[in-house]
Amino acid sequence: VLYLLVEDCEAAFEQARAAFLGRVEWRDAIEQHDSYAIIRGIFEGTGHHDLADEVLVEIEHLDEEIGDRLPAGSHDHDGDGVPDH
Repeated sequence: VLYLLVEDCEAAFEQARAAFLGRVEWRDAIEQHDSYAIIRGIFEGTGHHDLADEVLVEIEHLDEEIGDRLPAGSHDHDGDGVPDH
């Protein structure tokens, strides 16, 4: 919301970084997976490409861990042009 609606990139980055650094308790791995896609977008959009790359590694790990438990859809969280689930 901070990033898209308020356009407060600095605050959005700080919140995304806090979430990625483990200051959020995720309900389950699926919620974490989906949230990481948003976090990665914020990192990319605010020019923190190194952190976006770190998030991508975690997304790919979660993809492997969760597997078929991910809900159906055509999300491309890692940006490779192929739906992740």
